Amino acid sequence: MIRLILFTVLALIGAAVAFLLARDVEEEHDPAAILRAQQRAAFEATLAEAEGGDLKAQARVGDLLRLGRGSEKDPAAAARWYEKAAQAGHVGAQYMLGRIYDLGEGVPQDYARAARWYRRAGDLAGDREARYRLGILHFHGRGVPHDYDAAIAYYRKAANQGHPAAQYLLGVMREDGWGMKADLVRAFMWLTLAARQADKVRSYDPSYKVEKALERVRGRMNGFQIQRGEEAVHSWKPVRSLSPAGSGGR
Repeated sequence: MIRLILFTVLALIGAAVAFLLARDVEEEHDPAAILRAQQRAAFEATLAEAEGGDLKAQARVGDLLRLGRGSEKDPAAAARWYEKAAQAGHVGAQYMLGRIYDLGEGVPQDYARAARWYRRAGDLAGDREARYRLGILHFHGRGVPHDYDAAIAYYRKAANQGHPAAQYLLGVMREDGWGMKADLVRAFMWLTLAARQADKVRSYDPSYKVEKALERVRGRMNGFQIQRGEEAVHSWKPVRSLSPAGSGGR
């Protein structure tokens, strides 16, 4: 009887060990587990570079912590790494610090601080994303004066750099003269350019219906105006950004 009990216990232990070994083998060949291990290794390597003072790595650690890649999501820690890089002049981190204050991710929402960081990235370094976001803040009067002229100026700078959502907004505002002189030809130009990246436009705001707006504007134009608009689209060239837009984690 004792031998039977002992045999049963040993059998159960053996089954448990076999199960654990099988699971380990399975995880070794599990693509998801392999990816997690690779991401973790990449995070640790980037963190080491960041702790050594590398600004690009500091901004990247902020991205990884914000997105939860290679580590648990930690918005507050991400904000600290962004600020470390932003204070040292990393433009992408400056933009992202503005963005997290704008959204209140890991920090208290603070539109005024968001505007200050956007301004450092947009006015000083020419980051088109920062310029677009400054336009949004001025348009709604969040953390900055409610100023359509300032909003339009920032939209125009971003649009001239090829920002699709800024191009859409300029097109809509040009159509009916919202804060500026109405001009169907210019509205057609901006909306046509934006429509080339329609999916990206919608990613900024699902209410941005660029194809519908372009169809509406085209319906209001005569043949000569359409020809002029097409010529404007053909001749348009983007202004080169002074720096990469953002830190790569967006």
